[in-house]
Amino acid sequence: MYGRLEPNDYERAVEVNIVRAFGWSIIEFEAVLFQKYLHMSGPSSVMLEEEFKKHLKEMHAKGFVSPLEFQRKKAWRKLVIESDMEEELQDEDEIRELLEAAKRARHKQRRKKKTPHGRIVTESRIIAEDILSTLRDKVIRGEMSDNAVKEILMQHIEGMRRALLESPDEFLRYIRKNIPGMRKPMGHILASKGEDVLLLSLRLISHE
Repeated sequence: MYGRLEPNDYERAVEVNIVRAFGWSIIEFEAVLFQKYLHMSGPSSVMLEEEFKKHLKEMHAKGFVSPLEFQRKKAWRKLVIESDMEEELQDEDEIRELLEAAKRARHKQRRKKKTPHGRIVTESRIIAEDILSTLRDKVIRGEMSDNAVKEILMQHIEGMRRALLESPDEFLRYIRKNIPGMRKPMGHILASKGEDVLLLSLRLISHE
């Protein structure tokens, strides 16, 4: 069933199927959940109980399930629904596509002749203004003081800048976790302009 999947894809597929194995139940005994998983996965799925327990522990660390004792037996509580897991899989695919596009944009920039510094700064300032405007629309809700608005915006700008300094992958994960409404606009900038221009735009905002 999972023979052709990459290791990460296999792990995510197992996690989705474990959530499905809960069915309509919120709490299920560990032994029963294991048998339901094996039955649902079919004869082509071979998994030892120890490996199943390992997956449960990893899912606990990710916030998908939590352990508890019920009627003096080991049990697990489901903390997510299947649609949440499927959305996460889509997010992972989206991240991979954006990272590939960002690499292409970076290579394209390197192949071009050197662009005048002033032109790069001007382009980055325009992008910076768009980022601030979009971030304000996506994040700010209700009546807030100017100082409070600025503090929230700068917190996310700095968070994105630090994440991008670490890696484009970490940058996209920061957005998905903290400001999911910015996934498409920021992903588009990263893919079309590359991380260097985006990083300069974020740095310009931080120093204003």
